[in-house]
Amino acid sequence: MSVRHLPWLKGAAAALTAGVVAVSIAGCASTTPSGASTDGASREITIGWSAAAPFVLPALLAADNSVEPFTERGLKFKGSLVSAPDALPLLSTGKLDVFMGPVSAGVFNAVGHGTDLAIVAPGGTSTTASNWFISTAALKGQPYTGPEQWKGQTVYTSTGAGSYVMISLAHILEGSDVKLTDLKLTTISPSDVAPAIKNGSIFAGIPASVKDQQSLLQAGEAINGPSAVWPEGISPGFIFFGSSLLHDDPALAQKILDAFVDLYKNDLQGDYQTGPLQAEIAKVLDYEPDQVPTLVTQTYPADMSFPEGWTKNAEDVWRSLPDVLSYQDSVADKVVDTELIDKALKDVG
Repeated sequence: MSVRHLPWLKGAAAALTAGVVAVSIAGCASTTPSGASTDGASREITIGWSAAAPFVLPALLAADNSVEPFTERGLKFKGSLVSAPDALPLLSTGKLDVFMGPVSAGVFNAVGHGTDLAIVAPGGTSTTASNWFISTAALKGQPYTGPEQWKGQTVYTSTGAGSYVMISLAHILEGSDVKLTDLKLTTISPSDVAPAIKNGSIFAGIPASVKDQQSLLQAGEAINGPSAVWPEGISPGFIFFGSSLLHDDPALAQKILDAFVDLYKNDLQGDYQTGPLQAEIAKVLDYEPDQVPTLVTQTYPADMSFPEGWTKNAEDVWRSLPDVLSYQDSVADKVVDTELIDKALKDVG
């Protein structure tokens, strides 16, 4: 139960990599959005999320401008839906302050080329697996039997070979004769994933909408496949800060992260979906309040911890693919801003 009573992260990986690197280099002298202030009170903070789904709930709550950890610090947000490929150059050039969505090889490339960009908070974890949805039309009447059926198939990812789901695919294919390079990757619009699964034009994908997922399963148009994330249970949504905060306004960056830590520790623990936040969660996710308990519950780490070794694992998988990573030395220990996180934990107590 919450202890507070409220009133109530487009193209193939090579193209993306090139674009991010170009923007990163050009954007090292990023400009702070107009009206920036170290106290966070004189300008709106821009925040984006990759899908209006439960895995980005913290960002949606921040953008609603009614949740106490943010309002009591005088923070005001302007939120919008932003695709993961679009978020990278926006964060790198100071056009977007905060983003919650999937990590990608583009993030590692940007950090590897010196961009002020970092993950500052993990998403949640769930005992309910976030699975690939496999098209029954693509199976052509055959049951799903394992990784051998993925060979030569078209698979949706948000950012091509640089997508974080490649890490889950590497683990799905592990031990089989199928390699990541045997897959055909497509980067269609997220809204087109469910229809593509339905008509069999893609073998597997992850519809962004929970409603679309449920509809596909209920209609027998898809089956639940293997876990779409690794480590299993981890949320695909991380919180990122861009150059406008990390480079131009570190005090504001700290204040915002303090607020997220406060939210995680004091409002998103225990049975928060049936507690004081229930109505607000329903509002930001566009559900009826009584539907909120039926959603997949994300467990948010109060200590802001990440799965051990996940950055190195991700880097190793992407390094095994051609033309995905464009830097030489490892940045696995630089992608997450641990100093900012440690300070926020001390600030919130």
